[in-house]
Amino acid sequence: MDLASKSITVFSPEGLDQFALSIENAELGLHLGIFTRLKIGSIFLQPELIFNSNKVNYKWDNISRTNDLPQFLSESYNYLDMPIKLGIKKGIFAFHTGPVGHYFINSSSELWQISEYGQKFDNFNWSWELGIGIEFLFVKFDIRYDRNLNNFGDHIILYGKQYDFGNAASKWVASAYLSI
Repeated sequence: MDLASKSITVFSPEGLDQFALSIENAELGLHLGIFTRLKIGSIFLQPELIFNSNKVNYKWDNISRTNDLPQFLSESYNYLDMPIKLGIKKGIFAFHTGPVGHYFINSSSELWQISEYGQKFDNFNWSWELGIGIEFLFVKFDIRYDRNLNNFGDHIILYGKQYDFGNAASKWVASAYLSI
């Protein structure tokens, strides 16, 4: 998803002011967890528990007042991710897919500086991931594409109305594993 091209246009209830909330960029976060693997031949089931954090930087602009400078505000999120990967291992390569449950832990947001801002996070949501990995003895590397089933930013409330950026959140995740 091209986050930088997305914005939300908001009107004050009186219709006097028009605002734009846009995404400047998303930053890499921490991705740390544990896993186990159950194997039957070359097929495996791999449940994981992963602490995942990320950060998004926003631009809040009063576009009806051209003299006002935009505000640049950030928001950080923490989740406990629970992927359940079903895969197949062929030689040093592993291919996997499966659902991922995302349990919302907390957020820290500078968007609260906007007096009209509110938020309502879902405690739990789902995504689907697809990935490929390379495995050498006790070391594993993988890259996965994760597509959320909810729209990005659907927790944002402005003037009492819930907004989102219109696309499902998706991300590429690179991981390194150490088996013990």
